[in-house]
Amino acid sequence: MRTAQTGEQPMSSTLHRGETRAAPRRRVLRSGRLAFGEGMSADCPIRDESASGARITVGAHLLPRDVVLVCVSTGVAYEARVVWRRGQDAGLRFERRHELERAAATPAISLRLAHRLWSHRRAS
Repeated sequence: MRTAQTGEQPMSSTLHRGETRAAPRRRVLRSGRLAFGEGMSADCPIRDESASGARITVGAHLLPRDVVLVCVSTGVAYEARVVWRRGQDAGLRFERRHELERAAATPAISLRLAHRLWSHRRAS
């Protein structure tokens, strides 16, 4: 069953057992892109998310501490900090959320906007 808002198939609507976070995570499977560095980006499935962060799969990519995560299907960009890394997975803590305009929510445009956010964050 696909959700009406995102057209994505939810993996589970239940929370993880023993969840002790301030904002419990829920399992999802969404397409994401990370923007970092000088024009660098990487595909990253979003596996779990909460209001305060997400677990992504990034493979063997080396990541800086600060990244911008673009959720392709929702058109939302998150300025985020990598707070842990285990194998191919990484945990992100969201610092700031940006609603990308629907007209500009194509992946290529979203990545350009995400790189601008990353550059601005780095300069601050």
